[in-house]
Amino acid sequence: MLNSGFAQFGAPRLFGSVDVARDVIVQDFNSDGRNDIFIVNQGMQNELWTSSGNLTLTRSFRDDFTDESVAAVSGDFDGDGDLDLFVANHGGQPHRIWLNDGSGQFLLSQTLNGGTHATATGVIDWDWDGDLDVLVVADDAQHELWINDGDGSFEQNTTVSLPAVPAIDVEILDATADGTYDLLLRGTRGAALAYSDGQGSYDRFVLFDTGATTVGPIGIGDFNRDGDWDVLIAGQQLHVFENMRAVLGDYNFDGTVDAADYTVWKDSFGEHQNLSADGNQNGVVDSADYTIWKDHFGTQPTVLQSLNATSLSATSLPRVTSKRRINATPGSTASSLRASLVDEALIELCQTQALRQGLTKRGRLIFFGQ
Repeated sequence: MLNSGFAQFGAPRLFGSVDVARDVIVQDFNSDGRNDIFIVNQGMQNELWTSSGNLTLTRSFRDDFTDESVAAVSGDFDGDGDLDLFVANHGGQPHRIWLNDGSGQFLLSQTLNGGTHATATGVIDWDWDGDLDVLVVADDAQHELWINDGDGSFEQNTTVSLPAVPAIDVEILDATADGTYDLLLRGTRGAALAYSDGQGSYDRFVLFDTGATTVGPIGIGDFNRDGDWDVLIAGQQLHVFENMRAVLGDYNFDGTVDAADYTVWKDSFGEHQNLSADGNQNGVVDSADYTIWKDHFGTQPTVLQSLNATSLSATSLPRVTSKRRINATPGSTASSLRASLVDEALIELCQTQALRQGLTKRGRLIFFGQ
């Protein structure tokens, strides 16, 4: 559907023929400055349609399989500056890694034997080595973490303790601003936020109650412009859950700024990765964070890491970004994306431009225009 520029859309233009399209990625796969479309088909071959301008789309790639494909994620997995593909398959069929030759043609480089109930994917630099790893979630809670060795070869990490929550969709975010990956998981009847303990496990959960028996798509964004990530859940109504952050100095997130938080600060002093004690969020645990702890010693917040729900009509909802899949743009390696802080300009972009994507500080995934 074509946008007139005033949020008015004309009749849709149809192209191609699919059986069941389960996912779509809109990115520039051949580096010509135009957005192309990769379609994930369940039961038919997956296809790339490249744009030559004026909505002229040509099918330029079709894979060789009729897999039960359900989701895909793109990223520069082999570090050569173009976008590759990780396609997740259902029903016990292997996931497939497709490496881009730079022109939008893909070579099958690896098949990965995972679970049987894959539903969605997300990009994550789990091991902090500067390349992009992939999370695959499943509706039987047998989620998979695939670690990239830097050249686009993946191996499953079977030691990590992923949350045992069935999921049909996932968003990856840093809800507590501690430099770890938290997971927003959507099931058929609800959604939950799983908090990382920073050691490869998920030990705390927040359940979202929308009052509905089923829930729709999920999204994240800084809806109230307070610098943290709030949650949107669609359904018969749109629900925004506000992130009520813990007070400064509460480095173990137990609700009180006490001596235990000093121990967390002391043990992580000088860290650039384990950032739960990075109170001023400058990317390193330093003496300034000790001052924050000292100045707030004894403080007990009224609300700790809880989420207040507000139902909104579609007309009153702020223009925010909400997209099911995270896809990294060419040249945006995990290390370079993690280097810069989230500033007001990015937050503004996150607020005002819809259906775009990007990555920024310390694995925190946000959405912004490109």
